[in-house]
Amino acid sequence: MNNTEKLMAVGKLVYGDNWQSPVSRDIGVDSRTIRYALKGEREINHLSSRLKEALEQKAEKLKSAIEIINSDKICGDDVTIEMICEIAGRYQYPDEMIQKHVIDAMNNAIYQTTYLSDLDAIARKFSNE
Repeated sequence: MNNTEKLMAVGKLVYGDNWQSPVSRDIGVDSRTIRYALKGEREINHLSSRLKEALEQKAEKLKSAIEIINSDKICGDDVTIEMICEIAGRYQYPDEMIQKHVIDAMNNAIYQTTYLSDLDAIARKFSNE
């Protein structure tokens, strides 16, 4: 595999069909340089190491994003009615019947893996806020 093939393969795999601008930003070259390289008119110095470094940085960002997503992940068996009521209690509802409906809806949304932010979204959906 030559550098042009590598650039195209990595770019499309990681960034999709519109990969040229994001790759140019991430490896620190002008987007015209990418186009010239694809036509064989220019070589990008240290392409492999630049791509690897850019992808390692992207992987770290993705890892951090996944940690944020998982920060309120809980086993469904560990969700208690007290937790549900506490989440529902953060919001005001038009009446008590709607609040009970919210608690039921939250209870029905508990799966083996549950995210407390998803339960909060249910509570917020029915609130006055």
